[in-house]
Amino acid sequence: MSSLPKTSIIVCYFNESPSVLIRMVNSIIDRTPLELIQEILLIDDSSEWPDASLQAADYQKSHPQWNMVKFLRTPTNQGLIRAKVFGARKARGEVLVFLDSHCEVNQEWLQPLLERIKEKPERTPTNQGLIRAKVFGARKARGEVLVFLDSHCEVNQEWLQPLLERIKEKPERVVCPIIDIIDLDTMKYIESPVCKGGLNWGLTFKWDYPPHTYFAVDPKNFIRPLKSATMAGGLFAVDRNYFFKIGTYDEGMDVWGAENVEISFRIWMCGGELEIIPCSRVGHIFRRKRPYGLASDSMGKNSVRAARVWLDEYIVGFNYGT
Repeated sequence: MSSLPKTSIIVCYFNESPSVLIRMVNSIIDRTPLELIQEILLIDDSSEWPDASLQAADYQKSHPQWNMVKFLRTPTNQGLIRAKVFGARKARGEVLVFLDSHCEVNQEWLQPLLERIKEKPERTPTNQGLIRAKVFGARKARGEVLVFLDSHCEVNQEWLQPLLERIKEKPERVVCPIIDIIDLDTMKYIESPVCKGGLNWGLTFKWDYPPHTYFAVDPKNFIRPLKSATMAGGLFAVDRNYFFKIGTYDEGMDVWGAENVEISFRIWMCGGELEIIPCSRVGHIFRRKRPYGLASDSMGKNSVRAARVWLDEYIVGFNYGT
């Protein structure tokens, strides 16, 4: 474990519930070897309700294990995409891990991800990044691995080690935990099945479930890394240097929407691999209403932008809204 890179865990949130945010951070601290964590960055995207940041800061005063938690606030509301780049610029870990604030990580969630990033690529001399918030956080990160989390998450036991183990093997691998469900009303933690990311011709993300035969042939497939075409976007770990090498997110995109599909194209078409790591689990609250709104305008604009950049001759099949 001592050979694994230090990780910056980046959690962006807007109008988050204080109890959800505190629970999420506690799950990281309780279920992750602290020697693997460079820092936990809580990025408040200029929330209209500052209760979460204020109560979390008060909580930190009486809990010494929170000394690795740093509170940052964007000067103005940037939207989810730019808020993540903001957090990435502030991070110091070699690997950035992005998580939603309404999640909960599981035991040994990180090690398989980091195992896939073993050799360090050369760091790009200048920032080629795209989505401003995450790129900003990546520039500031000190850890070798960046772990991005949503603020409405809660990490599970040993959630970090499986991600770090996978990244350690190959730095061009970007790895995601299984996203479990935290019930919005009861806060009950519900296990999700093993699945991978897909998309339709409108470049809308969707979950794809492996056929039953995939698990029936070999039960070990329940725990083996699973190649994935796309990622959900909020929760993933990436080698910090590789994140910059591929240009990070497209900072020309607004708010949120389609950035997860765009960076998935970027990873696969720029020499990388994208995997789901079943041994790493993070709980996530799927809310009825998004703090940033529905982002219907930004979703359409971002999808068209990604299609024009990456689909080449296949753009004739692009049909946003399908």
